Amino acid sequence: MLVKMFSIAAITVLALAGCQETTSETARDISDAKEDAAQNIAEARQDANQSISNSQRDVNDARQDFNRTDQDARDELTEAEADAMTETAHADFEVAEAEAEGRSDIALERCDALTDEAKDLCVSNAEMTLATEIAIATRDRDTRLMTAGNLR
Repeated sequence: MLVKMFSIAAITVLALAGCQETTSETARDISDAKEDAAQNIAEARQDANQSISNSQRDVNDARQDFNRTDQDARDELTEAEADAMTETAHADFEVAEAEAEGRSDIALERCDALTDEAKDLCVSNAEMTLATEIAIATRDRDTRLMTAGNLR
């Protein structure tokens, strides 16, 4: 996913290197990027909420079983909690990734108003920020996945 984004960013930078957008074109592109980012974030949040809701339902079902039985229910509860932690980690990562990509798209659109070295620096900063945010989201997700794996 990250390689694809960098490829798209590189192609965009190369394609736009020789031309500068007008202020109204840049504003329109920023507006479009904001709308796309908002839609992607909303979809990611909706998917995340559904995954979290399903996981919590599984945990609640397992807790009810736990109150009725012994060790088997404890094992089932632990497994359901680990599964819920895993689903939540993945869902939260998807939201964080969508948010980071949205912010990056907006930042890259703002770069179109610049020229030469200022534009190059702007694009580099936007790409670096995206890579950093994705790395942090990945670290957070992987830490939570490791914690969930330790429950099993």
